[in-house]
Amino acid sequence: MASMVRMTARVLGSAQHACRMQILPWGCYRRWGTRPNTAREKWTGMKGLSFTRTQSNYSSVNLDERNRGKRLGLVASLDTDNDGKILKVGWQDGCSSRFNTSWLRYNCHCEKCIQPFTGQKTVTILDYPHQLTIQSASLEQDGTYIVIQFNEEDDHECVLPVEWLKQHSYSPEDLERNARLRDVKYLGHSIGSFNWEDINESEDCFFEWLDYLNAYGVAIVKKVPLSPDAVTKVGSLIGPITETLYGGSFFVKPDAQPINAAYTSVGLDLHIDLAYYESPPGLQLLHCLQFDDVVTGGESIFQDSFYIAEEFQKRYPELFEVLTRVPATFKKFHFERANPAAYIYQRPHINVNRYNQITAVTWSPPFEGPLFVPEEDVEPYYEAYRQFCIELQAPDKMVSCRLQEGDCVIFNNRRILHGRTQFELNGGTRLLQGCYVNIDDFRSKVQYLHEKRGSGQMAKRVGNQCQL
Repeated sequence: MASMVRMTARVLGSAQHACRMQILPWGCYRRWGTRPNTAREKWTGMKGLSFTRTQSNYSSVNLDERNRGKRLGLVASLDTDNDGKILKVGWQDGCSSRFNTSWLRYNCHCEKCIQPFTGQKTVTILDYPHQLTIQSASLEQDGTYIVIQFNEEDDHECVLPVEWLKQHSYSPEDLERNARLRDVKYLGHSIGSFNWEDINESEDCFFEWLDYLNAYGVAIVKKVPLSPDAVTKVGSLIGPITETLYGGSFFVKPDAQPINAAYTSVGLDLHIDLAYYESPPGLQLLHCLQFDDVVTGGESIFQDSFYIAEEFQKRYPELFEVLTRVPATFKKFHFERANPAAYIYQRPHINVNRYNQITAVTWSPPFEGPLFVPEEDVEPYYEAYRQFCIELQAPDKMVSCRLQEGDCVIFNNRRILHGRTQFELNGGTRLLQGCYVNIDDFRSKVQYLHEKRGSGQMAKRVGNQCQL
């Protein structure tokens, strides 16, 4: 029988072997140390532990006997499957995970594979053998790391933080649980409001505002100063202001020569902005600078497209499938303007992930061009399109409000459809100023705040077609 390969550990008392811990930008711990050049050298690292391997013929797997039956940290047991191509981890909570060796090796956290400070990978899939099998695996550093030796690599040990491994488990149960953690919430008949001074001065209030906005898709900040570009100050709390063909910020008021229907007094049906962009704007902010009492109409209207799409999926599954498959055409061709526009983009109205959960809804009738698909898809598309439009117009599912001066409404343009009723100025003024913030900057800020607060939560789906 081929000799077994063991991984042993001993405590090093010398201070020269002490190892500093660093928190990478994405919140995972890793150690600094020196790496061996051959399998006979020692690896010093992981806060005073040294691991020594002995060269041998690798014909079997030895899961360090010190680990069997022990409950160190989050891990209860380690084992292998599929001829050493799978690492099986039993967790303290009774759950279990299976990790492919290709996945484990590609996600190694050693300093050869991940750059200190930046957290960026420095290894490619071509830097190690195609087929890997586990020679040994052990819990180290009081159960906070799993260290794996592969039979096919003599000069590398794969290091993975246990907490990180648990967080990124892709067992069916964990995939389902993580998917549910990203589920959004739906509005009732009113929109939550927050005070400008509170979110600007209190980190707790700031988090509550963004968490609510992420969950429900729309919120109002009240008592924002009535000054030009105050809206960009609100937006900049979340992320950089997004430049579009309308500039960094824009005024919404009737214009004698409008470049957009929004710059008139007509009513606007439900839509998202700039659907003809590959990446439409994420958050839209509209700050009410003036809304005189003599002005009649002009109420803002909001509809949660995710909710409507989910109900549509339940009631009309065949029509729903059509709107996830057949691409609509979104376009804006307008040359008689300072910044001529010739935008066109095709995408389905509804996107879903592998669980058939809604990941994006794109609805913008004023900017839809001719359908450009095979003949057999034309009539099914318009049948599905008509029924979805009927569902969207259901008045009992809409939320409307008349903005007050100083109100700044912020909504997820990739999820919450917006519109307004027609209005008459009657000698008065209705003046809003708007801007956009990238949706990924918003989701990043929400996730960062969850991580910082240790909430254990994840940012909800934001309509950017992410498959998570």
